[in-house]
Amino acid sequence: MNEIRFKVAEQKDIEQINVFYNKYYKINRTYEQFQWEFMDCPAGKAIYTMALDENDYIIGIQAGIPITMITSANETFLSIKSEDSLIDIDRCSQYKRRDVFKELYSFFTGQCRLINASCIWGFTHALKSLKRVGFDLPFHSKQLILVIHPIQAYLHLTRLNPKNKLSDKFKIAVLSVISLLSGWKRYLIKTEKSPFLVTEGILSNVDLFREMTEAGENLTFIEQDEKYLNWRIRSNLFPVRYHCYNFFKSEKLCGQVIISHTDDNTAYVEQALFAKDLTILEKQQILKETVKRILKLDKSLIRFMAFDHNNHHQDEIKLLTNFGFFKVNKGIGFVFMDISSGASHLRPEDLYLSRLYTQGQS
Repeated sequence: MNEIRFKVAEQKDIEQINVFYNKYYKINRTYEQFQWEFMDCPAGKAIYTMALDENDYIIGIQAGIPITMITSANETFLSIKSEDSLIDIDRCSQYKRRDVFKELYSFFTGQCRLINASCIWGFTHALKSLKRVGFDLPFHSKQLILVIHPIQAYLHLTRLNPKNKLSDKFKIAVLSVISLLSGWKRYLIKTEKSPFLVTEGILSNVDLFREMTEAGENLTFIEQDEKYLNWRIRSNLFPVRYHCYNFFKSEKLCGQVIISHTDDNTAYVEQALFAKDLTILEKQQILKETVKRILKLDKSLIRFMAFDHNNHHQDEIKLLTNFGFFKVNKGIGFVFMDISSGASHLRPEDLYLSRLYTQGQS
């Protein structure tokens, strides 16, 4: 009878894991990139589990990155970000009466509990598979776009899906034009002198998060101290370039916008944080300065990954759409699993999310 063995990956397994991973995704993740993503994590190395057949051939992988969360009440706890969920369907088909992915995920969650993690969360399009192993699907992301150059933006958006039909391309063309018109709203913002001193460089935003949530709703946030941001941004070995803009007012950090871009025509606003006492105009001035800097990078399209599951995110969408961003269809799904032994430390609706919470590979 064929047997399956589950184990926690060791350093010597990295090369075999990458071969399995790269073959499926048709990419070339290197040993060094794996080391950065899963071994050098600021809250401790990742939990990386494997399912092996009787010949020690990988038939499934599942990883989790430990990430420290902080609440607006200044409490911290450990969470796990789910990554690298992958099963070899052909090889697993020989185990007709077994759900290999479910068994692997059960083994994985057991390992997460051993380090006292409270929850597992992540982003995925494979919603059915993760719901089958116990995840909830609280919500999807949204997409906001700001078109700078409509023709280049159209060409970029159509290339994202080679299977686009003529009707799909027509819809993208209309979307590009509408977004361009919507983007003109930013020119209506008063051109008063900005009160901010702007610097570029990695700075902890934990105090800014506390101020952002002071006397407001309960929110939970990745503890983005300098150690975390240096790992996530500066040490990132994937071909993504980041800029971290810090906005000071009277020597106090009251805004931070992190953007990213690759070699294509698109820039991403990864995350935008504002102190709670800033006026709408001041927040718009921060956005205007950010867009001004992105324009110098010669990009035709700016994208923002948005959410609407709490009041803070709803206000965020309102701010950006009033500035000129255009809201399009829903994006990737967010999944959540409570694995705490008692009452959960985190409700998904209390979680602040941004594109910076994804894994920064593109």
